[in-house]
Amino acid sequence: MSGRHNNFGSVNESNYMARQILTYVTIATFIALVAVLAWKGRGGGGETKEEPNGKISVTPTQIKSVKETGEWEFLTIDVEELADTTATRLIGSDRRLTRIYYGTLRLGIDLRKAADDWVKMDGDTVDVTLPHIIMLDKDFIDEAKTKAFYESGTWDQASREALYQQARRKMLSRCLTTENINIAQLNAVEQMTKLFQAMGYPYVDVHF
Repeated sequence: MSGRHNNFGSVNESNYMARQILTYVTIATFIALVAVLAWKGRGGGGETKEEPNGKISVTPTQIKSVKETGEWEFLTIDVEELADTTATRLIGSDRRLTRIYYGTLRLGIDLRKAADDWVKMDGDTVDVTLPHIIMLDKDFIDEAKTKAFYESGTWDQASREALYQQARRKMLSRCLTTENINIAQLNAVEQMTKLFQAMGYPYVDVHF
């Protein structure tokens, strides 16, 4: 598994199946990564070993490698927001600027912020402690998709920037909610459970 983001959830129903496929591909890639690390450990006389039931015994070195993969995405929210501003003139018509902004907010975790002992194994049980859900990208508005809905008069860059920030605040208010954070946490628990169960651990306890 590589790359900055690993997609695990979306509120966009049209992309549901594609993201489900991506989820399973990511799980398979994760397991392959652990298997490669295990093979390297055996070849180099490391501490990795394979249990009689075929389960891979994951070592601290391998867990560290997984941690260093970085950001994992568990919820994607596609949103559009209309923002407008009006400037009053003493003489002549008022100026008005209305624009439609499109953004994609990604909620997930940064495994690099996890504690050193974020994974604890005891027999066939795994205890996983994940860092808190965060917004992975601060620049989530796609300015290339921004559309001018209505514009009258002349506007400077500072005014356009103020309108951009207005749209950004509205998107955050709508999307960065307790409900969406809880959904991202549920997705994280579900997918982390699948990952470790796929590696042969039937009992997985995931918490934040």
